[in-house]
Amino acid sequence: EKARKTTQAQRSRWQFGSLSARFQAIASDLDFYDIMKTRGYERAEIDQCLTDEAKASALADRSAADAERYGITGTPSFVLDGELLEGTHDWSALEPQLADAL
Repeated sequence: EKARKTTQAQRSRWQFGSLSARFQAIASDLDFYDIMKTRGYERAEIDQCLTDEAKASALADRSAADAERYGITGTPSFVLDGELLEGTHDWSALEPQLADAL
């Protein structure tokens, strides 16, 4: 809902500039800093993570490779023991499968 109510100026900040600046703009506009503060993170720690472009690139590469490997077409999707859990896109569907696996 918050993202739907953003202005064109805000969305423009998300598309232009360095990757780090774009991530920080998104985090600010969508209250990510506030959310993470409730989990014990300070803004400087969050910015350190958001500005690590090498890790962001590595994560994106891994995600793309996993999407191709497992045939993932949307999020959230879950893989358990090397198998894509078809039709599993929320906790109510995932929880019993995890319980069965344990």
